[in-house]
Amino acid sequence: MKRLLIIFAAGVPLAAAACLPAAASAGTARSAAVPFTCSSISVNAPAGTTVESVTVVSREAGTVTVPPVPPFTDVVEIPDVPAYCDVTVTLSHPGVGDHAKVRIWLPETGWTGRFQALGGSAFAAGDYGAGLAGAIKSGYAAATTDAGVGTYLDTGWA
Repeated sequence: MKRLLIIFAAGVPLAAAACLPAAASAGTARSAAVPFTCSSISVNAPAGTTVESVTVVSREAGTVTVPPVPPFTDVVEIPDVPAYCDVTVTLSHPGVGDHAKVRIWLPETGWTGRFQALGGSAFAAGDYGAGLAGAIKSGYAAATTDAGVGTYLDTGWA
């Protein structure tokens, strides 16, 4: 349980770090019309962790298709999602052998300056795209973490 809380706590500063350049761009954009760009970012590891990788991908506007996540079997499609920057940070705790992903979506336009953290419930961690897409459609920057577990059914950490 302690490790799960540490992973969640690490996700919030990572999301904030990813949002700060966007916030600076948003403030500048109002005064100087500087467009937001989705490019490589540098992420500092929270205390007690290491950053294994950072992936940054610019996603076009359109429909986001969320594949089934066991135990659910339905594919979910969210239409009219604006263009966004998809940032995935993979963290590990040295000597433990765990790998947790923090996923951050940043809207390329229309950001309201607000942030939404998303997660599962009970023993479920993460959001597999539907909540992130909904947040982007509402103008939020959003983040989630898988807490190092594979699916909703992985309760080995509990």
